[in-house]
Amino acid sequence: MSVKKATSFDSFLLTIKADRVLRQITNKIVREQGEVTFTEWLLLSIIAVGPKEGLRMTNLAAELGVTLPQVTALLDSLLVKRLVRQKTLKKDRRNRYAIATQKGEDVVKAINKAMDEAYGSIMHGVPGTHLQIYEQVMGVVVSRDKADSKS
Repeated sequence: MSVKKATSFDSFLLTIKADRVLRQITNKIVREQGEVTFTEWLLLSIIAVGPKEGLRMTNLAAELGVTLPQVTALLDSLLVKRLVRQKTLKKDRRNRYAIATQKGEDVVKAINKAMDEAYGSIMHGVPGTHLQIYEQVMGVVVSRDKADSKS
């Protein structure tokens, strides 16, 4: 009996299905725990773990892989919800910095706690070494995408 080798299609399909499951879980958690969208949560999390003096809009756009207008729209929503605040430097008023408020940090903590529980549940029974390999593989894929987009 021979083992069928997975085709690239099989690998892509499995990756897409896994991504769909993880996004559905994430969307539900961020909506219930923080009343934010998936992308707002990503942006808020990046801001919350960033430097206390804040992160520039261009840095946020680069980190998320989106345009500056997209970051501005997401940030406007987070400002209305009072999860972030903005500041500008007196010497250069063109640069705006985003800083998480205490409420924003609390939302990130609540979402992260629920995410940890959900991830632990969905990955239950998967050996830690397999999870490490999975994360390494995803890291390689992401780094290659970043390298390709620079060339």
